[in-house]
Order: sequence, then C-alpha cells, then structure tokens
Amino acid sequence: MIGIDDDPNEYMMNLVLKYNTKQNPYLLDIGCFSGTLVEKFRQLGFNAFGIDIYNKLFNKDYAEKGYLIRGNSSEIKGIFKEQKFDFIVSMGLLCKQALNKTIDNFIEMFALSVWDRMNFENRQKETAHEIYRQIYAQLNDGGHSIHLNEYEEIISFPENGFNIIEQNHGLLVLKK
Repeated sequence: MIGIDDDPNEYMMNLVLKYNTKQNPYLLDIGCFSGTLVEKFRQLGFNAFGIDIYNKLFNKDYAEKGYLIRGNSSEIKGIFKEQKFDFIVSMGLLCKQALNKTIDNFIEMFALSVWDRMNFENRQKETAHEIYRQIYAQLNDGGHSIHLNEYEEIISFPENGFNIIEQNHGLLVLKK
C-alpha cells in the first residue's frame, strides 16, 4: 500500500478508492494543478473535475471539455451551482489559501494592538473553517472530503454533521 510519504497523487487515489462505494461518483479536486488526478479518476469512470487559480498548466483537452476550471475554493458554489460531489479532495492548499486571505492584511497588523496581533492566527483559522464549510456544502450526503498536508491545528476543528473517518500526520478524511 502506498503511504502518505509516497507519491501524493497515488496516495489520494488509493484513499478515494478505499472509500468509494458508488458507480461513476462525482469528484472535485481543489488545487488540481495540471489536472493529472482528474485525468486518472476520469479513466477509472469517475465524473471528475478540477479547480485551480492557475490554469496555465491545465491539460488543454480537459480544460476545453470543462473538466478543469479556473477558480478557487471560495468560488465552488458559484461555478458548480447545485452540483454536489461524492468526493472533494485537496492537497495542502486550503490552509494556504486561508493564510493568503489573512496575510493580505498582514501589513496592517503592525499598526494593530498586541491583542489584535495575538488574534491574527485565530482569524486565519476562522478563514480556513469558512473555506471548509463552503466546500462541505457541495458534498452529497455520505460524501467524503479528503485533505492531505493541512495544518494540524486547522484540520482538528469539529464540524457539525461530519464524522472524522481518518486523521493523522496531515491527513484528514471526513464523511458527511
């Protein structure tokens, strides 16, 4: 069995296949990069889609077919409308996105009080939690959200309506 320290794409594929019980499930890869994982899952019969803020490396054929879409995790509902997914996967991008959103105001932090500086990390966590909530809203009941390489302090938050299936060393698997 491939472990978390091996090829992350292969590890993610094994995790999804481990939890999949449906034929032709819907999967969304957040931060899909070139779309390699989307392509592999499509070859296995998944209705797989990818979203990434940087589309220069997209597989052109898949992008033209609408399988790879430029955007970020906060735009999922707007892009996919009422489409629900059986799997939503990511590899360390959601917390980085939360950090980037809060870091936009980093310069202001120097003008803030000591109390506000201490709360900067809490604001980052709140932003990450909001991103996760938006993602979970797009999951089918019984769907899985699988995240690799997220910050431990972020992924350990409790989320109503979700069961933690697996959690260790930067891996979080939730089931709705």
